[in-house]
Amino acid sequence: MALDRLRRLDNVVVVLNFVVLALATAVPFSSELLGEYSGQSVAVAIYAANISIAYLAIAAISWWSDLRGNQLDGVGAWDPLAVVPGAVFLVSIPIALVSPDLAPYVWLGTLLVVPLHKMRHRG
Repeated sequence: MALDRLRRLDNVVVVLNFVVLALATAVPFSSELLGEYSGQSVAVAIYAANISIAYLAIAAISWWSDLRGNQLDGVGAWDPLAVVPGAVFLVSIPIALVSPDLAPYVWLGTLLVVPLHKMRHRG
């Protein structure tokens, strides 16, 4: 969600944007942790949590802006598929705690988003 597609910024959008930015700066740390300790449940869960919350915060900005009628004309309305990547990573956290080697295969579920999105928005 690009903030330039919004008519105005409100406090909720600003806070959510700070969450996204904070999590984006944490990605190198969680990626390094995953690389060093890929077989460890906690490392995989931290990475998945980092990515999940970032995706969900981006989706929340879009949802909130659409709910408030704050998106510019011509910008698409809220698409529930926007939460799929975040949800996939979120679901992988308990899986990572049981089997850290299986969780990355769950992340492949995010690859379903693009084809589903294209099918949904065919002109």
